[in-house]
Amino acid sequence: LLVTKHSMREVEGWVQVARPGRGWLKTTELKSHPLSFEQRKRKIDIVSSLLRRAQVFDIMYLQQASDAGGWDIDFLKVASLKIEKFLGTKLPGRYDQIVIRGAVKQCIQQFGVGSLRALLQSCQSNDLIALRERLALPEPKAPPPKPRKKLKKEKHK
Repeated sequence: LLVTKHSMREVEGWVQVARPGRGWLKTTELKSHPLSFEQRKRKIDIVSSLLRRAQVFDIMYLQQASDAGGWDIDFLKVASLKIEKFLGTKLPGRYDQIVIRGAVKQCIQQFGVGSLRALLQSCQSNDLIALRERLALPEPKAPPPKPRKKLKKEKHK
């Protein structure tokens, strides 16, 4: 069973268990078992590998790790939301969120999940043109007009 002091939640003599199943045990049933050097090294190697995969946007690997580890993280959705947020901040008001979301979904369906890597790399490098081309987005709408200040007319005597 995996219960770490950093993720452990204790409530009235019960402690939350993370692996191999989720649930609660009485604290009296737990025994402290320190990790060996090899076990710590293996855990650090796993985290390092995951961070490298995140750096190069290997979404499928991260999704498989999430599924295997029971993290309940939908990396496909996280990546899609990151792309939507990027376009929303770089081109505010020029695309409807529904249009962007539909374009991302269509791109994934047409080119596969691997296409997310190219989209995320375009976001990282601020390459709006490549991102628009990959998503087959139409020309953006003109920016909304800025409200003009009304000038007060002065009366002359």
